[in-house]
Amino acid sequence: MIVVSDTTALTNLFQIGEMHILKEVFGEIVIPEAVYRELGEIPDQLESIDSQDWINVQKVIGTDLVEMLKMHLDEGESEAIALALEIGSDFLVIDEWKGRRKAAEMGLQVIGLIGILSLAKRKGIISAVRPILDKMIEMTGFRILPALYRNALQNIGE
Repeated sequence: MIVVSDTTALTNLFQIGEMHILKEVFGEIVIPEAVYRELGEIPDQLESIDSQDWINVQKVIGTDLVEMLKMHLDEGESEAIALALEIGSDFLVIDEWKGRRKAAEMGLQVIGLIGILSLAKRKGIISAVRPILDKMIEMTGFRILPALYRNALQNIGE
């Protein structure tokens, strides 16, 4: 399975000590160089990313597409979408609404943190989603609409 990730999932899970969930759900993650640079904005995060053999940094070839996407999205999201298209990814991990919408319009299968946590619970990797979501909200400032929070938990039986 080929999975490309934007910054949000990696950085939020890193900050709460749960980055292993991504490895256990997907096995391997590919990130573009812009996401790698964004991850370096939090102390110790880049060192941790560099020590993970399941996270691979890959250069985006289609710079014209990146430039077009950057008119509406940030650089990390733009490169993640372009890379996902270039390498034929099975999933693009992205949470920001505008990026998700654009990626879906371009034919990419998107998944966000809530979807990843739901998969992790179904696979028995985690026992509950609520404590992880609550920890992200409290520790990282992860934002989620209250209705989405309630619906997500209801859909997974919490």
